[in-house]
Amino acid sequence: MLSRVHLTRALEASLRRLGTDHIDLYQCHHWDDSTPIEETMATLDGFVRSGKVRYIGCSNFTAAQIVEAQWAAQRAGGTPFVSLQPEYSLVARGIETEILPVCRRHGLGTLVWSPLGGGVLTGRYRPGETPGADTRLGRLMASPVPGARTWAEGFLNEPNLAIAAHVAEAAAELGVTPAAVALAWVRSRPEVTSVIVGPRTLDQLRGNLAGLDLALPPEVADHLDEISRWRSVNSGGRGVRHPA
Repeated sequence: MLSRVHLTRALEASLRRLGTDHIDLYQCHHWDDSTPIEETMATLDGFVRSGKVRYIGCSNFTAAQIVEAQWAAQRAGGTPFVSLQPEYSLVARGIETEILPVCRRHGLGTLVWSPLGGGVLTGRYRPGETPGADTRLGRLMASPVPGARTWAEGFLNEPNLAIAAHVAEAAAELGVTPAAVALAWVRSRPEVTSVIVGPRTLDQLRGNLAGLDLALPPEVADHLDEISRWRSVNSGGRGVRHPA
């Protein structure tokens, strides 16, 4: 919820948990249809003016919602968003059509999440196989959280698994892991400011760090760009909201 009372309670709780007097970047997780955007932006501006928040951003907003928020801040002479935290990977490129252009025009950096496509791009999943119970998608498909199974199944389709196969082929040619290739592709995109990774193990962390250091040969990056764009367009792309 993005009402004044909910935002204020959440901020104060975060400051207490973190043991600090300010937060560098405070982001709205989802758009709130029940609260006027003017109230949300005015409240966030108050946080900045008080010194409790340095910068504000949003996560999972549509292009229209970003524009509405920026206009609301401008009309009030307040603080605009400086960042967007969207889903983005070789199997989730929906933000390229409208959202990334809006971010460029309004000066928002992008901190992208799920760069490994829910783990599909690591090569852990195979066509026709049920995800293992120890995998992320396996846990989501068994989760009681509404929408979790739908979100997981949205990754496990033929186009996405085909893209993952191309990533695995490129990784084999380069002598690196598929995860490293997938992360390197996302990091190389000119619109991406930073990449959010979520390793569960030390090995996964090492693999992620390798991807953040890897520079893909132009021909490899171009091939992945072409094959994933074609399959994304022809499969309709991803439009499933994260269950969290």
